[in-house]
Amino acid sequence: MNTQDNRGPGLLLTLPTELSSREARLSPFAWYRAQRDAAPVQYDPKRNAWDVWAYASVQKVLQNPTLFSSQRQAMAGREPGPASILSLDPPRHTKLRALVNKAFVPRTVETLLPRIKTITDQLLSTIDHPESFDVVKHLAYPLPVTVIAELLGVPQEDQAFFKETSDILVRGVEDPQNIEHLRNQKLEARMRLGLYFRDILQARRKHPADDLISQLVQAEIDGEHLSEMELLGFCIVLLAAGHETTTNLITNAVRALTEDPGRWQWLVQNPGALSSTIEEVLRFYSPVQATNRIVTQKTQWQGYPLEPGHQMIVWLGSANRDPSVFENPDTFIATRHPNPHVSFGYGIHFCLGAALARAEAHVALTGLLQRFPNLQAIGSQQLSPIISGFVYGVESYQVNGTA
Repeated sequence: MNTQDNRGPGLLLTLPTELSSREARLSPFAWYRAQRDAAPVQYDPKRNAWDVWAYASVQKVLQNPTLFSSQRQAMAGREPGPASILSLDPPRHTKLRALVNKAFVPRTVETLLPRIKTITDQLLSTIDHPESFDVVKHLAYPLPVTVIAELLGVPQEDQAFFKETSDILVRGVEDPQNIEHLRNQKLEARMRLGLYFRDILQARRKHPADDLISQLVQAEIDGEHLSEMELLGFCIVLLAAGHETTTNLITNAVRALTEDPGRWQWLVQNPGALSSTIEEVLRFYSPVQATNRIVTQKTQWQGYPLEPGHQMIVWLGSANRDPSVFENPDTFIATRHPNPHVSFGYGIHFCLGAALARAEAHVALTGLLQRFPNLQAIGSQQLSPIISGFVYGVESYQVNGTA
């Protein structure tokens, strides 16, 4: 049996059965190490997929879109749907990315910091029972979804709808017998989001506003406006990717820093190390553990015989613990430098929102450190991993802010 997952509105991502248990999803790293030690790249005929474990090999796949395509939908023969920038190759990808790149560069993100801090302060002030609260519910989810909703120009009151649909888009299956049911759920979620954004697009065409959707509606590539499907795909991926990664980055940071109580106390005393700590969280507990590409042509690559249509499962979480790149890779070192992790990808699909995710995590953790200097994890809780093959995090994380 295989477990499978869907990278948003893309191809079903086939995963090894070794990652199907709760324990393996919470801590897959020893298994990664065993696979990486066996071979940097391995073929699994049951899944018709190549698993790429080593850092150098991961980089080589991600920087070669000609051989390893992101056009998963078309190559998998899937039904048409909103065209996500995640599943495009150059030159169209390059032109589409340029349209929104300005909104996510560090210089622009810096102007958002006061608003991010205001939202963070508001969220933390609503915690009525600091002796026991859920970091995901009270901060890690609502902060990034509020920020991306404001950037896009969609109503905050629709947050519950955003969470419901985007959670479905990144969901994996526990029972392989339910794969078709999950596929239908994902298609329905995409359709619901498509209808939702279609109404907003129509409104912005009539009444432009100072938001990202209005910019996309008015934008042109080679003298032509974006198609309706491209606009919808952009909106969906910006909404889903705009908060899923950051939610798990913030949650994973609190988890990593409270699993060893000394880490939180050390950071309270050394707040200047927060940026390097966030980078180490990204490496140690990467919010995205894997992504995939599709082989486009028959060839020999690094001695491996590749066939068109083969999946390349690129294990970012394994690359981030490759001892040939990272000394003591299974040890959390808050001051690690350099830290060339690949948690935001590599090459042309390097995460568009990396600067925004880092900024939101920095503000969120600063708020927690200042308000709750003695923060501890609730020891009796049983963590529930997110059921997804590529997103890494937990459904909730209970902490005590008054310890």
